[in-house]
Amino acid sequence: MIRTSSAPFSQHSSRRAGLLTPMIAIALLVAMAAAALVFDRLWLESASVELLTAAEAAATAAAGSLADDSLLRLQPDHEARADDARELAVQVAGENLTTGQPVELANDEDIRLGRLVQQPDGQIRLIETDYFPTTVAVRAVRSRSRNNPVALFIRGLTGQPTADVVRVAEATLDDRVLALRPVGGGPLPLLPLAVLESRSGQNQADSQNLADDETTEDTTAGNPLQAETWQEQIEQRLGADDFHWDPERRVITRQADGIPEIVLTIPPPRQSDRSRLNVTVVDLGTDLRPAGLARQVAEGVTADDLRSLGGLLRNEDNRRPLLHAGGMLPEDMLRALRRNLGRCRAILLYREFETTGDGLEGRLTWNRLAAARVMDVRRAEDGGFEVVLQPGILVTRTALLPDDVTEFTEDDIEAADRISVDSARADDSGTADSGVRNTATFSYIYKVHLTH
Repeated sequence: MIRTSSAPFSQHSSRRAGLLTPMIAIALLVAMAAAALVFDRLWLESASVELLTAAEAAATAAAGSLADDSLLRLQPDHEARADDARELAVQVAGENLTTGQPVELANDEDIRLGRLVQQPDGQIRLIETDYFPTTVAVRAVRSRSRNNPVALFIRGLTGQPTADVVRVAEATLDDRVLALRPVGGGPLPLLPLAVLESRSGQNQADSQNLADDETTEDTTAGNPLQAETWQEQIEQRLGADDFHWDPERRVITRQADGIPEIVLTIPPPRQSDRSRLNVTVVDLGTDLRPAGLARQVAEGVTADDLRSLGGLLRNEDNRRPLLHAGGMLPEDMLRALRRNLGRCRAILLYREFETTGDGLEGRLTWNRLAAARVMDVRRAEDGGFEVVLQPGILVTRTALLPDDVTEFTEDDIEAADRISVDSARADDSGTADSGVRNTATFSYIYKVHLTH
């Protein structure tokens, strides 16, 4: 009889199982530790993204607040504007959460206001100043030194129960507007109006009419028979100051606020004399139909309206489109203006108007963009209408800057840089001691964008 025994095999298997068990346990421990480290890494990356989002939101909001109508006064309160921007940055940051906790900013340490200046070495640096700042830098911090670090999950493994996270964002106001283009399916905040910038651009027919009319020989700004111009009434500050826009209550009151106004004159329907006309309606895809003009006043100018212009309104020198325009503002449009008092919208400023017939219609060459609020619409003594405009500051994401699209040429970008330089010279023509600023070349339309 042959006898067999399984004892040696059983003993061998037991020894193998005894060796595998601790190895598996060690492998599981290593895998869990690695997974925990990966999870901590992802947790810190998530906290970093949330912190950057908060910093960007705070910087963007604060930079946008620096562009308000107070810039149009002779002596803006620089300290108050800077303080308001810092307070807004703190507020907006606190509305954002990082790992479930509100983001806290130290007003003095984490918020810097100033201007971006190119240094001789070619680098662009933020020069801190509260005198007409255009850039806001925000540093968002979660650190042990501030008693708010980000907690980690694996504390014993690394010996560090928490980690520091710091993110910095920088937002800048930019006035180098090369075009306006609807974005996100929304309209342009633009009125289909062009306002006379200066008398130097009156057409030949108008100039001859003025020369033949003995009652209009005086072409000074004080002559009531002459149309008011944007340069005289707004930028030379010769206009009346009768209205005030309250941005908090969003109401118009009859009181001075340090910002002059211009009165736009609309003659009676059967009058074709342009000598006192300082405003014209612009055809931006409406064929000057009253319903279309009223819609654009209420809702803005859409991408469909700009289809014939390539979907955008170009603002570069020598590339501004020649526009069909008509002198009369229809009553539908005037009623729409009354219903939208106080809204800051972009407008066109023109110098040259070429009539194409016996009426008030013609072709318009516009010179630059501005922004304004309609403060009043009233009946004039001659049976026509008067529209009171007050300049405003418009911050809009529909503005296109040189870096926004590739279709701008180097000449366009150089022209935009010249605009910015001219504005900076106007800024610097005043001094920090006097607080008085020359507004002759001041920009009215801005875009806020992240620069860091």
